[in-house]
This record gives sequence, C-alpha cells and structure tokens, in this order.
Amino acid sequence: MAVTNSIDFTFTKKSDGLPMDITNSTVYFTVKTVESDLVASDSSAKIKKELSITDGVAGKATLFLTQDDTFIDAGDYYYDIKILGY
Repeated sequence: MAVTNSIDFTFTKKSDGLPMDITNSTVYFTVKTVESDLVASDSSAKIKKELSITDGVAGKATLFLTQDDTFIDAGDYYYDIKILGY
C-alpha cells in the first residue's frame, strides 16, 4: 500500500500579506540536484509535481507526494515552488 503525504500551502503577496489569487495558475514543486539551471522545462528535476489548487482565490493549494514520488537516492537536493500564470 502506497503512502501519500500531503502538504498544504497558502500563497500570499510579499507586499501586503494578502492571499494571491492562483485560480488560473499552475503551481509546480520540483526537486533538483543543482540549485539553479537553465532548463526551463524542469526536465532535469528528480521530482516534479503539480499542486492541486484547493481554493484559488484564497491562494491555497496542496502538494501530494506518494512513496513512489520520493523514491530517489539519498543526497543533497534543492527544491522550489513555481507559480505559472499568476
């Protein structure tokens, strides 16, 4: 039986702390072996997952990670979250 972990996020504006409306956005979580690279498609990512937007107007989304998603070699990794279309 696979284990699914979920992490809830609320995205807010840096300028005033109000929620970002991510209704029409796509939110990605990536894990890479390098801090930054020039691969815009994130094809070099060890993990690339799209978050599920749960309340776009309130800036809320959830990341679901399964055991298979995180079955990568132990090591030092960098992660980021990108909001596209905001």
